[in-house]
Amino acid sequence: KIRLRGKLIEGYFLNLPDFSPFSFSEKLRCWQEIFAAILYAHYLLGVEFIYFSPEVLSLISRCYPFGLLNFFRVFEGFEDIYFTDGNTLTAATICQIVKLTINSLKLEPQKKNIVIVGAHTIIGEAVSQILVPQFNKTTLIAKSREQLNRVSQKLLAKVRKEKFEIATLIQQRTDIVIKLSKDIQFNPKKESVSHIFDFSEPENIIVSFHQDLILNWQEEKFSPNLPLIDSSIIPVPMAEVIMQSLEEYRETHLGEIDIDFLHQTEKWTQKYGLVPLGAS
Repeated sequence: KIRLRGKLIEGYFLNLPDFSPFSFSEKLRCWQEIFAAILYAHYLLGVEFIYFSPEVLSLISRCYPFGLLNFFRVFEGFEDIYFTDGNTLTAATICQIVKLTINSLKLEPQKKNIVIVGAHTIIGEAVSQILVPQFNKTTLIAKSREQLNRVSQKLLAKVRKEKFEIATLIQQRTDIVIKLSKDIQFNPKKESVSHIFDFSEPENIIVSFHQDLILNWQEEKFSPNLPLIDSSIIPVPMAEVIMQSLEEYRETHLGEIDIDFLHQTEKWTQKYGLVPLGAS
């Protein structure tokens, strides 16, 4: 149970069996278990808003034969059930941490060049759309040109072509590096980069509710892989679904980031006193 700004919401952690599906029958059982967990949460526990961890979403992608988004389209006809992956608030928090740090260092972003490593990811695309217009020039890094071309086309609808470039390697000195993917090897020399923000691990991004957050655990035992809340410090994806519940914002956001919704989450963070604690 969580009480924030006088509002009380109740939530649950659902822990799925440990799946390593390889055969068709194993994959079938896997997505059936996930499907059953969603129905259990909604109809027996009365849950409206469901957050999926990256591990579970990856599991669905590997197991469901028709793709991740088609799995969730099955639930479009259900009333009062909404899904989130937490990526929207994660992207907003990354941008806020970068902005706060740059302001504290008294840097002028319009005079600085940045590199975004992992610009092809869902979070990377959104961060690029927010940050590219604010800096002098941005280099977008991904594994392949095909991935970069997709991101580039989206950016060209919002910013001038000369504001960014695409590459698969960092080839020159830059002022700031923002790392969003651990799958891309990046070991810069200290003299070639002034500041590095590493957001490639989810646990690097946490926030604090500086308000009257009260937590009441009804269970004493938790699985070791569950994110535990210590006082008012909360993993960002969980904070997103908490605020969505408090606001009764009944929409599903999965698979891509809507920039308008991103700005909406920024307003919620101000309303509920959500403060990013930085990246390690």
